[in-house]
Amino acid sequence: MPGWFSRILLCLAACGVMASTVLPGRQIYLEGRGRDAIEARLRGIDVSVDAGSYVCVRCHGADGGGASEGGITAPPLTIARDMNVADTRKWLHGALVEGRGHDGRRLGDAMPAFRLSAADLDALATYIRTLPYPAEPGIEEDEILIGIDLAGTGLTPAERSIAVAHLQKTADTRAGANGIFGRRLVLMDAAAKDQIITLSWSSAASGERLHFAVRADDRTDARCDTCCGALHESVDGQAERLKAFLQRQGRSSVIVDSAQNVHPATSSTAAAMIYSGNAAAELAALLAITPSDRDVYAFTEAISPTQFRDAPRVAFVASIDLQAQVEAVQSLLQQSNETSLSAHGASVTIEMAKALDIVLDRLASRGRRISQYVLCSDLARASNVQRPLTIIHGGGQALEVVKPGS
Repeated sequence: MPGWFSRILLCLAACGVMASTVLPGRQIYLEGRGRDAIEARLRGIDVSVDAGSYVCVRCHGADGGGASEGGITAPPLTIARDMNVADTRKWLHGALVEGRGHDGRRLGDAMPAFRLSAADLDALATYIRTLPYPAEPGIEEDEILIGIDLAGTGLTPAERSIAVAHLQKTADTRAGANGIFGRRLVLMDAAAKDQIITLSWSSAASGERLHFAVRADDRTDARCDTCCGALHESVDGQAERLKAFLQRQGRSSVIVDSAQNVHPATSSTAAAMIYSGNAAAELAALLAITPSDRDVYAFTEAISPTQFRDAPRVAFVASIDLQAQVEAVQSLLQQSNETSLSAHGASVTIEMAKALDIVLDRLASRGRRISQYVLCSDLARASNVQRPLTIIHGGGQALEVVKPGS
């Protein structure tokens, strides 16, 4: 018997709680056997299965901390410290019998439906309340620590301070007076100490720390074990979506990452060339070999449009709704009243705040027991969301918004 469980039994006995209530719950959790018969059915195909083959511990872990495997995540069994036995029992009934989570949303089909007696449900609720809170980086008794990594943004030290202050204000507003299940959110420099997650500008940043980025870097994501996802699609993903958009308009296009890879026949037959690389010299070389009546597309995340002001044939693609972004930047500059904050600094701050919102949503859905591993899995799924693209034609003379699915 684990040492922590022995200590819990002694504590319960001292507090007048009978161990006879905890032990049956432990048997249900570990073995799927209760005082009464327990029935289990697979929700997706409505087939009866042996409850002993789908025991709680197999997916949620011995300490209830949750786990993720094969694209399926078993969340932590989150019990807020102020949740009483009745509330715990109600939550368990919703999850086991009705297939609903803490937030009322439907659970996935990987979670079986169980039918168990009221006595067994009470015993399981009592046992789950004894599970320890596993230690996690950046999770303290009354604080959740989130790192901020602004490397690669080009912000001045003054702008970085303003950005972090704005993000902290955003976090405080979202979390409210009680924080996230009683914990205040604290944003700090990523190098300061361990955090539950680091928000970074690029997925190439943050080294060995788990991080969620604003921008996905095609050159690092494939081998980055610490990347939990990104707010925006990678340039490769944007290029594929742009190609599909042009195809629906009846225009053929070719995606290339180097002018050297373009066959002469390709440049003369394709209606448009989509350059997914990040070298201005390569883009210039591509322009030189592409017929003058063909369009060439590049991406603002890879190459600055200012380098091609005199090349109206190049249409740049931004991974945002640019008009909405301009309005948001103007609003932030007016609200902040900070003379040292540039339009670029405001834009970076707004994008970091969007990434922070996603992190806060995931934290709020997990309750008091937060697993860094499960949080990273949640963020990976959240990053697979298409967002608007803006095509900037003729050096900014015309904007065309490509909405998801269009």
